[in-house]
Amino acid sequence: MKSLFLILACLFLTVAAVFGQSAKKVAKREARAKEYAATKALIESGTFSYVADWATTQKGARINLATNGNSLIVTPGESAASMPYFGAVQVPNMSGEGGINFDDQVKNYKVDYKEKKMKIIVSFDVRSSNGNENFHCVFNISSRDNASLGITSGARNSITYEGKIAEWKEKN
Repeated sequence: MKSLFLILACLFLTVAAVFGQSAKKVAKREARAKEYAATKALIESGTFSYVADWATTQKGARINLATNGNSLIVTPGESAASMPYFGAVQVPNMSGEGGINFDDQVKNYKVDYKEKKMKIIVSFDVRSSNGNENFHCVFNISSRDNASLGITSGARNSITYEGKIAEWKEKN
């Protein structure tokens, strides 16, 4: 009789643990879907800002950007950025700008939604502030708090930033 009671108690505890874990998974999945919907709405608005926390060079060096001011702003048809650059430059320009700077109209703006993986890919091309360099920017967005930005150019090595996107409101 004791062994039957012990077996039933173990079975009950196992079933309770399995159902408890599945409820947590469902709640986590629902929260992620809600965050994805909010992020998707932000991207569909066409206006958002990006601030990087980390930069990774093509050679793999990771640089903390906590003390380096940086931002990239996307508005319908335009983009502006002032991002630090750490890497090799193949074709230097004589403007004296060391970072990645642009404020121009975007070309080839494209948004690709990966519904199954709940990821958003935003890509566009933009010309540098001094006009003699073209940048190809690609965002891989998992959530507002997890967005990577890869920037490539024919004049310098590629660089990847990790940071956050947010709603951008123009300062008056």
